[in-house]
Amino acid sequence: MSNSRPATGGGRVISVAPERVVRWLNGFIGRHGPSTVEQSLDGITLTAADGAVAACALPLGERFEEETELEDLVETFMERAETERTVAVLVVRKGAFAIGVFQGPKLLVSKVDTTYVQGRTAAGGWSQQRYARRREKQAKQALKKATDAAARVLMPHLHDIEHVVAGGDRRTVADVLADKRLEALRHKMVPLTMEVGEPRLATLKDTPRQFRAVQIHLTEPEPRDEPPETAESTQDEPGLR
Repeated sequence: MSNSRPATGGGRVISVAPERVVRWLNGFIGRHGPSTVEQSLDGITLTAADGAVAACALPLGERFEEETELEDLVETFMERAETERTVAVLVVRKGAFAIGVFQGPKLLVSKVDTTYVQGRTAAGGWSQQRYARRREKQAKQALKKATDAAARVLMPHLHDIEHVVAGGDRRTVADVLADKRLEALRHKMVPLTMEVGEPRLATLKDTPRQFRAVQIHLTEPEPRDEPPETAESTQDEPGLR
């Protein structure tokens, strides 16, 4: 399964599950013709005969650290893309969190919880101030609950965790990771923007679909305009008078 979105500067970015990348590349070659393959800092780039380009990036911001022989390039890329990494995931919004550790697509350990945080009120004066104080207190309690859960669930797996990804409310995620207990995790953060729903167990279990995906930046040549028919050719066509 793959999805596509417009890319900055043109083209599209397509997210492809690692086990489907070879099939996608074969389809690219089938559509655009014989292609050359080159190594890039974060993956491989295919350039087709018609000018189409597919720049494929390894998941989780990983890099090719050494020059790879051309004949082994695609195979090496696929081996790296399909490697099952240990990844910590935080999906956090005000009043709710879903936190877990994955080995590849498998969820090893998790904690999901919701805390009531009062919404804003349209009341004015003293009532508004009272509601604001109550809401602030509830928000602080919810943040502490999420931070404590992150420390309790993630830190025992610190030495195994290779990457950390997050989704939800950016400010709340940053507040959670600002805790001193989680300092080591901050150095493993990957700048991956995940589109997630409310912090629920189902939401958490769906995140490997995003953080395991190979990101392919596809640019294709503009379609050529067909030459207009001449008056002579139109007259020669049967049925036209």
